[in-house]
Amino acid sequence: MDGTLVTMLQTAVDKLKADPSLIHNADLDFFRDYVTSLGATLPPQASKTAPQPEPVKEETPAADPPVAKTPPTETPAAETPAAPVEEDQAEALPPPELDTSPALATVDDDSNPLPQGAGSDATVSEEDEQKAQESRSAGQMAQADGNLDEAVKCFTDSIVADPRGSRSFILRAKALLKQKKPNAALRDASAALQRNPDSAGAFKCRGQAYAMLGKWIEANKDLSQAMSIDYDDSIAEVAAICKANSKAILSHERKVKAFEEENKAKAAAKANAEAAKKAEAAKKAASASAGPGPAGASASAGGMPGMGGAGGMPGMGNIMSDPELMAMMSDPEVMTALQEVMANPAAMAKHQGNPKIARVISKLTAAMGGGAGGGAGMGGGAAPGGAPMGAAGGMGGMGASPMGGM
Repeated sequence: MDGTLVTMLQTAVDKLKADPSLIHNADLDFFRDYVTSLGATLPPQASKTAPQPEPVKEETPAADPPVAKTPPTETPAAETPAAPVEEDQAEALPPPELDTSPALATVDDDSNPLPQGAGSDATVSEEDEQKAQESRSAGQMAQADGNLDEAVKCFTDSIVADPRGSRSFILRAKALLKQKKPNAALRDASAALQRNPDSAGAFKCRGQAYAMLGKWIEANKDLSQAMSIDYDDSIAEVAAICKANSKAILSHERKVKAFEEENKAKAAAKANAEAAKKAEAAKKAASASAGPGPAGASASAGGMPGMGGAGGMPGMGNIMSDPELMAMMSDPEVMTALQEVMANPAAMAKHQGNPKIARVISKLTAAMGGGAGGGAGMGGGAAPGGAPMGAAGGMGGMGASPMGGM
């Protein structure tokens, strides 16, 4: 073994002898795993009990979120439903205030993904397994010297030789995070979690990668999981930032959703009101075009509009009690024709061929009693064009009306 490596190893062992608790440092996970695999017994890890925060009577916003010193164990409180946002308020709804200090201003394009090996179920020879261990150790030494490029290369060699375990993926992810390459680190951390779903180290790396990418909700989820498995002071600050950012984003999303739902409800109510208004207008227009109904068929004193007389017209009771005749009389075409004939008897010839007009005149003649009216009336015989108008006065009793003298 190279003399320099032996000297470095001796220095590390001396430090561990002086302070055995250093063996539990997160950066020495690889060494701890190695010595325990040889049957060594590790000194107990000192408990990390942070002072409990004083009770807070009233929640007040703080400039920086508090840094948790103990693993999160509390059950998340139920979210309070967001109040509906008024339309004029929504336009000015500000984006959530976030602490973006963990995020990178620019991110590598990750155009050349690193090898991921043959898969977790690959068949590996003893020779390849030995090569993987040697490459991993060399990578750790290079990383300790600050040579990150060499460390990444060695960890890659280890992964290619033996891709079954999660350790080399985690070590390469850590080196990539130091190189500010979150996309590559995220991919390695996810590969490690596929091989070991309970790896705190993989959750830590992936959560930090998400934070560098500004994906606060995902970062909070992974870092919270990591801290629940193995609390680590070194990531407590970034974990607290991600938690606060995630909470602010989710709160803002609820407000936006409430505003959108409120707007949809208002739009639907407006559309329904407009539809009802149009329907009412159409109903009124149809009623106006149909002319006056039975109630409007009589004049102020019982006479028929445009037909003179003040209730003295013979047969008026018969006319008013005939629903079919009253319906016909409400037809604007019929009323126009009758008024024209009353004003000018010669106009009867023009309406002679209209069965609807002839039918009305026939029923009016019958209702008025045929020739019982006398007077000037519409004389016996046929009207111009041959329309039967009844005998001896036809629509008698209408002499006082504009039809008199026909």
